[in-house]
Amino acid sequence: MRNNPKNPYGLNDEFARRYRKSMERFSFTFRNETEEKRAGLLYKVIESCEAARKFNWKPEQERRLADRGANRKARSAAKHARGFAQYARSYPWQITFALMRAIIKTGVHLRTKADEQPIEAGVALGPGQALRLANLLTELAQEIEAGNLAAKAGPFTHRTRHRPLLYSRPVEGKADLPEPATALAIYLSFLFRKFSLEGRIFLQPGETIPVRGQPRWELVRQFVSDALHTDGDLRDRASKVIRRNAKLGMVGYWWGRTEENSR
Repeated sequence: MRNNPKNPYGLNDEFARRYRKSMERFSFTFRNETEEKRAGLLYKVIESCEAARKFNWKPEQERRLADRGANRKARSAAKHARGFAQYARSYPWQITFALMRAIIKTGVHLRTKADEQPIEAGVALGPGQALRLANLLTELAQEIEAGNLAAKAGPFTHRTRHRPLLYSRPVEGKADLPEPATALAIYLSFLFRKFSLEGRIFLQPGETIPVRGQPRWELVRQFVSDALHTDGDLRDRASKVIRRNAKLGMVGYWWGRTEENSR
């Protein structure tokens, strides 16, 4: 480490200023650890704090809302699909020209494995395409009505993840999800527990919070305060979330990250 009492861990000036109080408390708390272990833990904690500061949750929230919308409108969509299928089945010759033009414009061909004519040879004018479209829409309506939507077939990550936390069940529509400061506090307390038990902080995505270990709540409060400029009884709020969700997993702020939510 560098011999700078104000920045003993060699952080850049911006981080050193932002986390000055946290580093002072951190150095005292872990004074009996080796410099290598202290530095590794501190870098991981500050990295998490910075990720929490910049984390954009909007894309995942939008996907959750889209799931709810898809489920809500599924019955109507199936009804319309079945209605158009009946129209195409009733008037296959009459819609052939319009359907052929749409196929040529989009490049989407309604063909089957039984077709002998290669796609490069062109699209044959006839009622077959309309009947295939009708069959496709009928099957689609049945699948939608059976509930085979991606929104229900999951749960996918965006349905169970909330910031660095991974719930055992989908969380869309829940009004009591932890705000950014509490979510960060839970995650940092997990890192400190893990370090106190194992002397390291390697994270297996989805790993649950250890029952034992030292969460270092006062240190957590300081880091969260420096990162997000919030205060209050984080220990109480975080502990309530942990008690209510026995299988709450940790994934951090990077797992499954997309370009949109990393900006």
